[in-house]
Amino acid sequence: MKINKCSFCGENFSFKLPVYLQHLQQLRSPRIEDQFEFCRFHSAQTSIIPEGLSTNYPTEIDFIQLPERVNKLYSELWSIVTKNTERSYTILNTLKTLFIDSKKLSSNMTHPLNPLEFLGEVLVPETAVRLIAQDRNITLMETAEIMKDSIDFGMYVHDMEEDEINNLEDYINRKE
Repeated sequence: MKINKCSFCGENFSFKLPVYLQHLQQLRSPRIEDQFEFCRFHSAQTSIIPEGLSTNYPTEIDFIQLPERVNKLYSELWSIVTKNTERSYTILNTLKTLFIDSKKLSSNMTHPLNPLEFLGEVLVPETAVRLIAQDRNITLMETAEIMKDSIDFGMYVHDMEEDEINNLEDYINRKE
């Protein structure tokens, strides 16, 4: 296979580019967003995805089973709420049903956050850690380390938003 060199960052890659990216290297003045997307794609193809796959990071998430799995975490999550210690819409929606719609979580329990903010900032990361720990049969600390190591993989494969990553990084840093 032919080795190509990225005209933006100089990195080598040896795969065929998708049609939507092929024209970018020929542009005289590509937008910075196009340069970023081009480099993001070839970086993902050459290192992020192969590294993630080699460590068994999931390429798909079973969103159909997710609500049931989150429901099974109720007592563990409730203990987090009551102790007032410290990521996906499906998880957040399930948590909302469990804690807010059922009126079990109140503003005075989550102060200074409102209950929905508390779910997003506290219980969603805690739920994600516990789901990953269950999937991989590992400890919560080992899970936090995997989450930290798999941020690039998750951002690319699951197309995560920057604020989701920032919340995840904050969570990981609190666990260290």
